[in-house]
Amino acid sequence: MNKTTRDKLIDAMIDALQRKGLHGVGLSELLADAGAPKGSLYHHFPGGKSELAVAAIERVGQRAEQAFAALFEHQPEPLDALAAWLH
Repeated sequence: MNKTTRDKLIDAMIDALQRKGLHGVGLSELLADAGAPKGSLYHHFPGGKSELAVAAIERVGQRAEQAFAALFEHQPEPLDALAAWLH
């Protein structure tokens, strides 16, 4: 699957937030990690770094929601689901 530039920027921000936090990473580093030109950041995220960070946090939330939905599909009992998740 080919990722869009927008997805690459979001993935780069997710990684940066986990490693360095919001204030620990600069735009140049994000753009280099995403392999994206500077103009693409403001094209996809007119609000800049803050808007990109919000999109990254939302993406992580969506992934967590999907993971828990799949978990509860296989383990409908909450304690069993928690034990399976911790395992």
